[in-house]
Amino acid sequence: MRHVHTQLFSYSVINFAYVADFPPFSSVQVSGCEGEVKRCPFVKGTNVSMNATFTSILMNFYQKAVESKNVTVSVWGKLRILRIKTPFPISPSSGCLYGIDCPVTTNSTNTFRIQMPIRSIYPSVDVEVGIELYGDNDSHIACVTFPATIVSN
Repeated sequence: MRHVHTQLFSYSVINFAYVADFPPFSSVQVSGCEGEVKRCPFVKGTNVSMNATFTSILMNFYQKAVESKNVTVSVWGKLRILRIKTPFPISPSSGCLYGIDCPVTTNSTNTFRIQMPIRSIYPSVDVEVGIELYGDNDSHIACVTFPATIVSN
């Protein structure tokens, strides 16, 4: 899977990007990213809330509209210096439990809502956070990446 940033859109002064082979979220809001911040602060021992809206573009090989009965959520962090992609454990991983109306059909608009625990054992580092939604057969539903920093409270 190729992860190349191709377009940026902004919420406040944070740059949210999407990955070339994923459709983008149409809007993204992350708690703590309001105001004049360059990186979303993820405070250890708290939960970070995210709301992201997308319109699905699900097509098969023949460009016919299809649906996805399931949505799988993948959240990862990439260390800024080492560029190592590390999964953030999200349980359960079914997007249908985070506000998405399943099955997802082509041109349906959904809002994905999640609270991600920032554990106290996480190191205090700058990370690039990625959130990817996959449909049936690993079809790409939506993706966003954004800069964050994990900090002590």
